[in-house]
Amino acid sequence: CTLIIFFTGCATAPPIKEDKELNALVKALVKNNEEMKKKWTEQEGKGIIKLLLDKNSDTVSAELDKALVEDVTRKLLDQSGKPWMLDKAELGGKITASFDNIPFQDALNLILKPAVLSAETVDGVVIIKTGFSGEASEKTDAEIALENISAAAATQLLEGIFPEDPATGGKPIHFGNVAASNTIYLNGPPNEVARALQLLMKADREIEHVVIEVLVIEFATGALEELGTKIQNLQDGMYNNINMDFSGMSQTGNMISFSQLPSDATKLLTSFDAAINFLVSDNKARLISRPYIGTLSGQKAQINIASDRYVIVNEANGSVGTQSIQAGVILDITPTVMADGKLRMEIKVEDSQFSSVNVANVSTEVNKNSADTVMQVRDGETIIIGGMMLNRKAWGNSGFPWLRHIPIVNWVFASQENVENEKEVAIYVTPHVWKPNMRTPIIDPDALTIKEGEGVGGFIQRMK
Repeated sequence: CTLIIFFTGCATAPPIKEDKELNALVKALVKNNEEMKKKWTEQEGKGIIKLLLDKNSDTVSAELDKALVEDVTRKLLDQSGKPWMLDKAELGGKITASFDNIPFQDALNLILKPAVLSAETVDGVVIIKTGFSGEASEKTDAEIALENISAAAATQLLEGIFPEDPATGGKPIHFGNVAASNTIYLNGPPNEVARALQLLMKADREIEHVVIEVLVIEFATGALEELGTKIQNLQDGMYNNINMDFSGMSQTGNMISFSQLPSDATKLLTSFDAAINFLVSDNKARLISRPYIGTLSGQKAQINIASDRYVIVNEANGSVGTQSIQAGVILDITPTVMADGKLRMEIKVEDSQFSSVNVANVSTEVNKNSADTVMQVRDGETIIIGGMMLNRKAWGNSGFPWLRHIPIVNWVFASQENVENEKEVAIYVTPHVWKPNMRTPIIDPDALTIKEGEGVGGFIQRMK
């Protein structure tokens, strides 16, 4: 069954509500983050202490302290005014050096050496390409400290690109890693080592962070259909052109369905949020949780909204122990940021509840319902997971003390009651690609303040 939602419109948000102490704390955190970013920027700029090109003698003098090779190279080429190009090369690495009055070509090759690159001038154009300059030895050693990918991932990459020769049992290059410093060490022919280093530099790109917003709502049976009806019947100008079809959800039983809200509807979530409030005010819906979690692209994030119970178990040695049993909603989400900025979302959801089987008033069985899917969405698009049914059962025994626990007698002096409530759970998952200037929900002071005319839609727009 598929859940489809289309809506447009706007709604009036609740009046201003502020928490001054939390706002002050969050503002202090934001200020501290901005100061730290400023220090990091200043620190990066201190790498190039001196870099001078004497155009009359075409010589270079430099004082460099852990300066980025890319920054030094670009600055030197800008001073020279010469045209240049990268020939399948990746500028990377850092350099610490001090020299005076070195010819331009030699100075450039010295600067490029940590990046395993060399430069030559062809028809007045400086060509930067892969390879050591003037290297004649049969083997050479090199190392690279990785900034983004793990040493284990880099080793796996090298094993795939430089496999063992079946005939000789040897490898083109030898390599190893030190996990503590996230560093790869290589040994082999200069050209092969240069090729390996360049590949690692290309692979060691900055990994995107993803902030995932999750909204878990529990509805009374039939409330989702009522939600659609209420919105369609509103004629006060707050909503228009709304069509919400939840009719399939009540018929899905224990089938979990996945659907998607387009990103252009995200700014209109205020309307949907207000409609949810109608059901909450009528005790037909309950916000179970609204967590935010961040993770690296390609890494799993888990959101666990569950409770634990403990039961007594007999151990193999005859002793008695306890065992934990968990039930609730567990979401495993693995977002991967693609080259075009879209997000590949691998989602596994497990919905479970304690059964009504009682041993010493403790539930010992759990009913589980799970599903998984892979979807590709844009930044800010919402994935809807629906069709999960929760049957909440409760048993009560009331009456005269002591007498209500005696068999047969309790028929007269006690009353037993079984209560069963059927609920539907809908989960809304919205991923956002984190950007350096983006304020996450945790550090956004406005996340603690609801202002007139703003709501979920405005908040999400501020995040982007």
